[in-house]
This record gives sequence, structure tokens and C-alpha cells, in this order.
Amino acid sequence: MLMVEKRETRRIRKKNLMKSRKRRRKKKRRRRRIRRSTRRRRKRQRRRGRRKRRRRRRRRRRRRRRRRRRRRRRRRRRAVTTTQVLKTQILKLI
Repeated sequence: MLMVEKRETRRIRKKNLMKSRKRRRKKKRRRRRIRRSTRRRRKRQRRRGRRKRRRRRRRRRRRRRRRRRRRRRRRRRRAVTTTQVLKTQILKLI
């Protein structure tokens, strides 16, 4: 009986935690959205003042592609287990 109650309480606690997390995330999102919109408006106002026309020059570049493949073989070292370490230490002592 006790185990069932424990499980239930754990489930309720988890549910509450998820709810609070959701709420926190929503708050953060709301804050972010407001900030972004004001920044955009400010930028637009700044841009309205001066306008310069810029001529664009197009440069054509020829690219030569040279493919060189280097193959590196990486040797994987196996992780040394504690038993192996102990064995080597014992062998050194002898």
C-alpha cells in the first residue's frame, strides 16, 4: 500500500514541476517577443532618414576545384580496465 502511495505522490510532484516549467517558459517567450518588436521599430525609424543608392559591381570569379583526399587512420585505444592496471603493477613488482 505504501509503495502505491509513494508512486502517486511522485507522479503528482512531477506533474507540478512540468506545469511550473511550462509557465516559466511562457513568461520568457512573452518577454522576448516584446523586446524584439521594439527593436525592429527603432531600426525602421533610423533607416527612414537617409537613403543612398549604391551601385553594385559584379565580379566573376573562376574557381578551380582541386580535390585532394587525405585519409587518416585513427587507431582507437581501448580503455584500460582497473584489472589490467593491477595486473601490470603486480608484474612490475615481480
